[in-house]
Amino acid sequence: MEVPTPGGLDVSLEPASSSSQSHQDPFDLALHVEVLQRDVTQLKQLDNRIGPAFTRLHIRLKEALGRRIWAGKKIYLRTARRRVKISREAWMDIVNFGGKKPSPASAEPAVNSESSNSSVAS
Repeated sequence: MEVPTPGGLDVSLEPASSSSQSHQDPFDLALHVEVLQRDVTQLKQLDNRIGPAFTRLHIRLKEALGRRIWAGKKIYLRTARRRVKISREAWMDIVNFGGKKPSPASAEPAVNSESSNSSVAS
């Protein structure tokens, strides 16, 4: 049964033919596992190539911020959402220098309550 519609579109109320829906490919689990294994292998290879460079950049950033702290300057802390002056001990806990795990009491850094609007030269 054809129903006339505005704009010249023909809409059929009859069910769609079953011939277009009868052929569905089965899910090939072995193929998908193979693709995922290949992807994991490629990700591991990428990590082996860029991991050491990323680690070195991470260490250099910690060292640069540590030098600012040892000089008594402020650093931006994302957790505080502003530039703050923190103690050396708090910095050591934050960056986990020395391989020690931060204690629960030191989870919040010791932040000096100086004005966050004062400018500091880098």
